[in-house]
Amino acid sequence: MNESQRPIRPEAGRGWSVVFVWTEYAMQWVVYAVVGSATAKVACGLVVLCLASVPVVYVFEAPDRQRAREHLQWLVLVDAGNRPGGGGVVRGILEEIHQRDSSSLAGLRLRDKNLTGLKLPGANLVKGDFSGTILAGADFERADLTEAVLDGTNLTSASLRRARLVNARARNADLQQADLSHADAREMDFTGSDLRGARLDEAHLYMARFRSANLTGLRLGMTPTTTQGDSGTAKLGGGPDLRLADFTAAQMAGVDLAGASLEGILFTSAVLNGARLRGAQLRQADFSGAQLRDSDLTQAQLNRCIFRDADLRGARLTGADFSGADLTNSRLDNAVVGRDDWFDWLKGLALPPVRISEVASVWHVVETQTDNGETRFLIESRMSSSSTQSATTAEPASGETSSSQLSTD
Repeated sequence: MNESQRPIRPEAGRGWSVVFVWTEYAMQWVVYAVVGSATAKVACGLVVLCLASVPVVYVFEAPDRQRAREHLQWLVLVDAGNRPGGGGVVRGILEEIHQRDSSSLAGLRLRDKNLTGLKLPGANLVKGDFSGTILAGADFERADLTEAVLDGTNLTSASLRRARLVNARARNADLQQADLSHADAREMDFTGSDLRGARLDEAHLYMARFRSANLTGLRLGMTPTTTQGDSGTAKLGGGPDLRLADFTAAQMAGVDLAGASLEGILFTSAVLNGARLRGAQLRQADFSGAQLRDSDLTQAQLNRCIFRDADLRGARLTGADFSGADLTNSRLDNAVVGRDDWFDWLKGLALPPVRISEVASVWHVVETQTDNGETRFLIESRMSSSSTQSATTAEPASGETSSSQLSTD
């Protein structure tokens, strides 16, 4: 290399510019050494080649790195499933895996976690176990939760619209304000769960179990809906499919089952005080020991229903069909019927209620007037009526005795 091309040493200077001058001087020496040495040129070429190959290697190794990341995430989830805590990390991993491949979440076991607000719409969670986990406000719309375990899970205000919950188990779960509209929950177990305020519009609940569940005030019958183009005209939409469901010992005070199809349902020992069952299809339902005080059974189809030991005090029974029903030992005090010969009318049915003659020997219909002059027919106990008559008869008798004593004196 020509000596004239050697870097010239800078003169000593002052101020902040000195640093830049000496840096430039050092870089000139590097260039001078590389240009003048074949070894240095080869070394620089190798460095450039290595740097250029890094992005290529990075691209080719991306699938392996992704598999390693997924494996690590699953290890974290498996480890988290066996110990408390870790809700925030677990939630992030779940949502990332779901966005990548929802099928990989099947069989997941995450118990006693705080996963509030988890968003897994359309996820495959078949046979997953979320027992005791907080999933308040979670989004499981269209998710597949077939045979999932949700015992003790907090699903308050969660979205389960159109979710698949066939044979799932949610015992003692909190489902208040949850949305199960159009969900497929056939044979699902809701034993002991709290469903107050939940939406079950057109849900498939065939053979579902609601034993000891709390459904107070829930709307399960035909629901009024407004369709676009109908100028705001309300129509009746379909309620949930509750055929052969089990409501044994359920809390259902004030529930609305108007117009619902409820054939063969078990309401044994259920609390249905103030329930609205107007026009409901209740053929062969079992109300043994149920409380139906002040409930509305107007025009309900009660063919072959069992009301043994049921409490029907104050219930409205006008127009209800009791063909083949069993009213043995039921309480009928102040129940409202549509005619004064109601018991005789029941006896004359093609299929009269079971032991209706025995029932009629205990109860009878009396005509009363309301405050506004309306005529009503109420059922009263013959025993209470005879007691009242005896008391009324006894009063004049005692009066006559007093008069005779006075005349004797």
